[in-house]
Amino acid sequence: MKIAGERSFDTWTVTVINDNNFTIRDAMEKWMNLINKTSDNAGEVDPTVYQQEAYVYQLARAPIVGPTNAPAGSADNIPILRSYHFHGVFPTNVSSIDLSYDSNNVIEEFSTEFQVQWWEALDENNDVVVG
Repeated sequence: MKIAGERSFDTWTVTVINDNNFTIRDAMEKWMNLINKTSDNAGEVDPTVYQQEAYVYQLARAPIVGPTNAPAGSADNIPILRSYHFHGVFPTNVSSIDLSYDSNNVIEEFSTEFQVQWWEALDENNDVVVG
C-alpha cells in the first residue's frame, strides 16, 4: 500500500567534459577531500561548511530568432525552459578518466555523483513552482 509520506531524492549524476587544466576535476577532488581526507580519514563534520546550493538551467535547443541585445553566439539569447534549485548538495564520487588507447578519439570526460537534500522547480521569476 502506497501512501503520502517522506520523500527521498536520488543521487544526482553530472557528466563533465574535462579541460586541459583539470579545473573542474581539481575543484571536485578538493571538495571531496574537505569532506573526508584520503590521507587520514579526517574531514569536515559541519554540513553547513561542505553542502552547497546549485542551480540547473535547461536550455532550449536553438537561440531566439530575431533582434536581440545579446552578442551573436551568446548564451544570453538561448531561452531557459526550466530552472531547478538544488539544496544541500555535496559530491560523493568522482569517476575515473579512461586512459586507454581505445578512447583516443573521444573527448575526455568524467562523472560526479552528488547527494541532494531536496530540489525545487523554479518559474521564470525564480519563484518556487507550486502545484
